[in-house]
Amino acid sequence: GPYDMVTCNDAESALVAIDRDGPFDIIVCDFMLPGISGIDLVERLRADGRTRGVPILMISGHTNYAMDNRAKNAGANLFLNKPFTISQLRTSINALLTKPAAPSKSPMEGTPNLR
Repeated sequence: GPYDMVTCNDAESALVAIDRDGPFDIIVCDFMLPGISGIDLVERLRADGRTRGVPILMISGHTNYAMDNRAKNAGANLFLNKPFTISQLRTSINALLTKPAAPSKSPMEGTPNLR
């Protein structure tokens, strides 16, 4: 495929991979992860200068407005609901990769709503 990917089963291994193999152009993570939650992972990534500006796409099968808001407030740039097609995933990734980087904000300030 057109992308080089590193996949992880949980936030802990994602943090190791990001530290070991980064920098990355985009991070895609699930809301529901074993151990450290997706929200906590996004907050950690936004607090780290190395990953603060990396676009984050959060996905979830259990979504509602409150979850979408929590993801955006944590620092996710875009929220994609399951089930989704490969085409929808590709479109979301391409939108984040081609969008000019927004000014970095602290996790408490949230991020612009790009939906």
